[in-house]
Amino acid sequence: MGRIVKPAEFAKRRDRIMHCSAGRSNDWRKRAMKRLAKEAGTTADKTAGGRVLSWRLRNGQHVCVKHRYPDEQFATTAIDQIQREPDGRRKPIRAYACSFCFGWHITSQPK
Repeated sequence: MGRIVKPAEFAKRRDRIMHCSAGRSNDWRKRAMKRLAKEAGTTADKTAGGRVLSWRLRNGQHVCVKHRYPDEQFATTAIDQIQREPDGRRKPIRAYACSFCFGWHITSQPK
């Protein structure tokens, strides 16, 4: 059984694995996330397609896959910054409140 991990610590370590591992393979990321989940004693909440949406910590709190913004203002500021990037990728168009982590996320999907 894993030790109790705070949501912020889990999210920080997850972000480091997912975004700060240049040159690493997807298999490496999957193994690293599996180790982190085991160490923290979390369970993955999955969709019907088998994709992980969030991790449920031992204390019942959730850590979402998406980046968590503390409030709507931070999320809309992030949308504005991302919209200015000329990279040809899909751009987020709105922010929404998350019922799992009680933070805010951004999405490119219309309401």
